Amino acid sequence: MKLLRITSEDPNGNFDNILNTDLIIKPYSQIALTNASFKNNFPTLDINSNNDSITFNTGTGNHTAQLTHSEYIGTESDGLKLLQDMTSNLNAQLSLTGKEFGGQFKCEKTGGKIQIGYVISPFEWSDFDHQEAGGWTISGTSADASRIATNNSGAAVGNDSVRSISEFPITKGAGCFRTQINTLVQDGTANNGFRMVLSPSDPDDFNTPDLTAEQDKYSISCIPDPSDLTLFKYVFRNGDGNTQDLLNAGAKVRPQPPTQDGAGNASPTNDLVQLSVEGGSVVGKVFQTIAGTLTTFTAFSVVYDAEDLYALSIIKGQAAQTALYNPKITLKTDVSNSNAYISDGYDGLGVVPLPPTIRRSTFTLDLSACIPLAEFLGYERQATAGFVFTRPNYTTTATFQGGENYQLNLSESYVVQFQSANLESFDGFLKDRFSILKVIPNVNQNTDDRICNYESSSLLFIDLNNSTSMSLRNIRARILNSRLESIRTSDLSVLTMVIKEKNE
Repeated sequence: MKLLRITSEDPNGNFDNILNTDLIIKPYSQIALTNASFKNNFPTLDINSNNDSITFNTGTGNHTAQLTHSEYIGTESDGLKLLQDMTSNLNAQLSLTGKEFGGQFKCEKTGGKIQIGYVISPFEWSDFDHQEAGGWTISGTSADASRIATNNSGAAVGNDSVRSISEFPITKGAGCFRTQINTLVQDGTANNGFRMVLSPSDPDDFNTPDLTAEQDKYSISCIPDPSDLTLFKYVFRNGDGNTQDLLNAGAKVRPQPPTQDGAGNASPTNDLVQLSVEGGSVVGKVFQTIAGTLTTFTAFSVVYDAEDLYALSIIKGQAAQTALYNPKITLKTDVSNSNAYISDGYDGLGVVPLPPTIRRSTFTLDLSACIPLAEFLGYERQATAGFVFTRPNYTTTATFQGGENYQLNLSESYVVQFQSANLESFDGFLKDRFSILKVIPNVNQNTDDRICNYESSSLLFIDLNNSTSMSLRNIRARILNSRLESIRTSDLSVLTMVIKEKNE
């Protein structure tokens, strides 16, 4: 049995060693890898003032997202941070207008490639799959254009148990959660009114009658005024844990008396309450028509930290005293969803223009000002457009994928190819013969560890396929990723092999 150790400082994992003496291999010998040691040389990206801008156009004009200045290494964790920063800054450019309404970016790795995806969620009635016990009732069916939510428990409800919770979070780019007051009756008690909430808690975590302070993060409520229970007032929570009065020139903002049409639906002039994610902020507003004039009261606008936020509607008080008209929300949609977007309108006071019923204009993604980033993520220069990518006539989704050389894709395994002899090895990826000495699992695939130290627990010998004696002086091998592409290495790489004779 013979032991062979080869070394390399080649940056691409190639081994090319010349021996000063003959290595004689007897007929029908076999070879096995005993250990391998090498260090990955991950690529780096420096985001600075020279390459920090991504421009896009959904069909309503150019927007430019400024990325955070930082250095990123081509590792799994740094890759995640980079994609999160891209997603957050792209979403921060979206507003509740035109073709941006309901839009959201999502930058992620999928199928070994980077995907910059833009998806549009419809603004629609949500049946709120996580309905809680306690008398929450919704009129009509899901196909109805307008529906009414009420408390029909038959008893006074002084806690938060009469509620509904959205199954999915609100869209993170330009998302809206809105309802209109249908009925609001005061009975002189402190337990009455309603609340609209955007909560960071998962729907399955709401298991107590009242919301905790952490669950009630962003909200607007219409509640009885403790100083005069015959009056309502608006209060809000803006994420700091405190409940504050909504004020106008120092005075409390109170709801206008709601009215209904002959069918019991809310009048177009009834108050609207809205919680939204837009322009990189969480925003709370109340819209009122006062003496025929539309007035907007902004309760808060605070920086959005990109966490998932679930929508809740809560009703308090006696049966049938408070009713919410047609709550709607833009629920987050997966990038893979490509159904046509049809909207029945951003209804109510017409505060925001109606979005188009279907997206048909060209979506443009311009990476010209951040070419190092584009190349780092595997995007290739277009023959005529450079680093400008388009998706014409998109419906809900526009996606842009990087190329095969996506540098943040760590291999799940490494292949050691022995090039100095034709081993009896075959490869299903190539569908052909390939001189594989060993496949090494990458035990560090979910970490940022650059070093691979592999020690075989049991030797797997491969036939050298030599019917006669052979003499080796030039020993060549290389380390590849799972797609049989060269890897980047640094410092000294080492492979150790043993060669045995046929009957040894």
